[in-house]
Amino acid sequence: MSIIVTIAKSVNEGKAVLIVETESNHQGTQRGRRRYLSTIDLALVSFFSAFWIALNFTVAPIGFRLFGLPVVHSIIAFLTLLLTVWATGKYGAATIVGMVGSTIVLLAGGPLPVIGFAASSILFDAILIANHHKINRKLYNTAIVLVATVICSYFAGIVN
Repeated sequence: MSIIVTIAKSVNEGKAVLIVETESNHQGTQRGRRRYLSTIDLALVSFFSAFWIALNFTVAPIGFRLFGLPVVHSIIAFLTLLLTVWATGKYGAATIVGMVGSTIVLLAGGPLPVIGFAASSILFDAILIANHHKINRKLYNTAIVLVATVICSYFAGIVN
């Protein structure tokens, strides 16, 4: 499912309004499934990269102090990757989010174990080829996503 984001200006109040629509109700037409990242996909990848970075600097340190392990960091990383794949449905989007987010966190003085999550985002993207990057409630897709998350979390732990 693709998401179409439109910024419109409200005529009555003069405020900018963010309108989010799915592909099925956008002017009654269906968008063709493209193999490359569209402008909307790149905007979503940028948003989720920023989301990854913000959570790594705010929530992850609190979780590490509470548990002494990067448990919360794993949840943050894979929740962001799952949301990216769900929103875009394209191969490479999760890899870009993991690489961009981890690079910026490292350059800003973040923890070195972020490298493990960057590497696991590549593996995550590769495993999700099995269900064509579709995340829905079907048992097959849910099982693949669950297996991908567990394998990639383990892989990130090994790399770190």
